Formats: sequence, structure tokens, C-alpha cells
Amino acid sequence: MNEKKIESYIFSLIEKEKLFDNLDDQFERVEAEKYLSNAIADAEFTLNLLEPYLNHNIKILEVGGGLHLLSSYLLKQGYEITSIEPGGFSFYIDKLRNNILNILNSNNIYSTSLEDFETQKKFDLIFSVNVLEHTDSILEHIKCQINLLKDKSSRALFRAPNYNIPFEPHFYKFFIPFLPHFTFKSLFRKKLIEEYGERRYLEIFESINFDCKFSFINKYFSIDIKNPLSEIIKRLESDKIFNERILKNNKVKIIYKTLNFFKLNYLLNFLPKRFYPYLIFEIKK
Repeated sequence: MNEKKIESYIFSLIEKEKLFDNLDDQFERVEAEKYLSNAIADAEFTLNLLEPYLNHNIKILEVGGGLHLLSSYLLKQGYEITSIEPGGFSFYIDKLRNNILNILNSNNIYSTSLEDFETQKKFDLIFSVNVLEHTDSILEHIKCQINLLKDKSSRALFRAPNYNIPFEPHFYKFFIPFLPHFTFKSLFRKKLIEEYGERRYLEIFESINFDCKFSFINKYFSIDIKNPLSEIIKRLESDKIFNERILKNNKVKIIYKTLNFFKLNYLLNFLPKRFYPYLIFEIKK
């Protein structure tokens, strides 16, 4: 795993404290620091996953660049990469993003959604991580990515939650199968508002598209899906921030520790595709 490459790059450009300018409220500051730590960890891990696909002769598009840490690093390494992100995060995350954009080479960064992205370019590689579940239309979003691929050897890489499994990884809670809206809008609403505050609760809940699941996507596209278990377990063992985030739910922690204790992880390789706990798939043009 390419630990610390992204972190070292970003903090070579700016002192960490300056990333939090205009974040005077203590709650905003703490939440922005958490988000930055998670974003760095995710960028480090995604860099490792992308390495088999990277070469300096291809055009790359990152969909949902977030803080654009990864795309900025790859641009510095000489890769031709474009990164798009519509923003609209929590108000304090948007402040953090603006602070970061002020110090990055932003010639390759566009503040737009994929659906509104106007370009004549075609790309050899398009990737998105935890973006698909936040789109208005899963099908239209995937079609947009396919339309931007250059030729039949080009590919789009997707990583996103699989809501065939009744677990929501933004709230870190299980939901009633087939009734996610009822679960989070009615049953858990009060508890989630107490935990996140009403504004943040609504931002998360209203952004989630529960059609992001294998059974739905597989009906419309020919996808090359991979079993995510070895990747998840490897990251749980090597990435402290990811470990703390995912095992925040006690039921998930118990399942993970039980499988480890009895050395039953191999059984997860026999899961049906629709029940993979996370979606990792490719689509070609």
C-alpha cells in the first residue's frame, strides 16, 4: 500500500493548519479534520488500486474528486488526469475544499457533476469511488461514463456500497431489508439527528440513492464484478482510519472478529454476487 505518499505531497504544499482557515467554530474544525483524515486515507488506498491501470499515455477522468488530493498528486507525477466534483458537501467541508483548491494546480479540476460536464475529450480510464450511491439516476450516471470512454479497450471503474446488503455505510447502521427510507426517515430519524445534527442528517439521507445495488445494475449493464472481501480485510488490517470507521458498528465488529477468530474468512469467497458487501466492478465501452 502506498502509505503517506498523498499525505506527504499535500503537506509539502501547505501547512496543515492553513487548510482550516475560516473554520473558527470548534465543531466545524473537528468535523473538517475527520473528513480530511478520511480523504487522505481513501486517496492513499485508491492510488494503490489504480496502479495496475496507470501509464503516462492515457487520459484519465476522476468522477467525484472530493478534495482532489489523488488527482493533484497524479497530475504532479505527469499523468494526464481530469477531476470533476460538484461540491455541495456540508458547509464546513466546502470551506475545506475551497482552501485546498486555493493551493492546488487547479487547471485539471472542474466544479461540476458528471451529468453537466461539457467536454470534447474521450478517456481511456474513468474511475469513481463512493460516488454512484449519491447520483440522481444510477443508470444515467453509468451511461454518461460509458459515453466518455474512448474505445473498446477503455474502461470505467466503480466502487460503491451494495444496498442488496442492508447496511448503510454513511450512518454505519443496518436497515430493514427493502425498507431503507422507512428505516432512516422514520425509525432512526430521532437517533440520527441526535448523533449528527439535523442539518448533517438531512444532507446524508437526502443524498443517498438506494438503487445502488448489484441486482439493479446487473439488469442493465454487462459488468465485470470482483469479490471485495480480500480487499476489505486487507484494508481493515492495514488502514487504522478505515478500520475505526467501518467497525464503528458493533454488529459489524462482532462479525469481523468472529470470522477472524474461527478463521472462517475463506467462506466469504462463496458469497453470491448480489450479497457482496461492497461493489467493485468494471464496464467497458
